Amino acid sequence: MTSPAVILLDLRLHDGDGIEFLRVCKKSTKMPVGIIITAYATRERSVTSMTEGAVAYLVKPFGSEKLKKDLRKYVTA
Repeated sequence: MTSPAVILLDLRLHDGDGIEFLRVCKKSTKMPVGIIITAYATRERSVTSMTEGAVAYLVKPFGSEKLKKDLRKYVTA
């Protein structure tokens, strides 16, 4: 099974927390690029997300062009 190149994580997951999921991913041998998305943005959560390995923190609603730009920037072909 191959690992994903990128994961899009909402901060509020049905049964958990996006930042906690990033922490679990960091323990993996091949950490995928993590992009956090949220409608409940705070400065503290943004900083924590980036500290835990997220490369971008997108606040909903965001445009598809912003997502495409971040994907091109952080995910290599």
